[in-house]
Amino acid sequence: MSITELEERFMLKFEDISEKWGLGRPLGRVLGILILSPKPLTQHEIVLSTNYSPSLVSTALSMLESLGMVYIVGRRGRRKLYKAAVTFIDAFKSFINRFIDNDLNPVIELLSSNIDKIQDENKRAHVKNILDEYMKLKALMKIFSGMIDNYRKLSYKSIESLIT
Repeated sequence: MSITELEERFMLKFEDISEKWGLGRPLGRVLGILILSPKPLTQHEIVLSTNYSPSLVSTALSMLESLGMVYIVGRRGRRKLYKAAVTFIDAFKSFINRFIDNDLNPVIELLSSNIDKIQDENKRAHVKNILDEYMKLKALMKIFSGMIDNYRKLSYKSIESLIT
């Protein structure tokens, strides 16, 4: 499978995004290839497209499967066929939800369960402000996640008309 210059540039951007999301560059490249492909691909085809080792591609596919971003759609001979289960919008929404669950919620729980133990009134007030900021961010991210669900079926032109 030959990668065009446009596809290669897309892969590099997808790798950058994936790395920023904490998933790593290989996962981004593998997911990007599957999103761009109009047909399911075997692990071997992904290896050829990425120049990654079979074990690295296997690990990336397993992680993407566990995240619900890739699934097996059948077989070509003995080889499994993989397809992206998500669009870029789905992947972004998944990132938002993972950020809420893995990053915001633990801090909110930590601060909430310990705020009453802080003796110094000034420190307690400061921690309450921090907790309030985290809770507001969580609420805003949930609103944004809901907006993605509500507006994702609209065309770009329709969405753009809502903000202009």
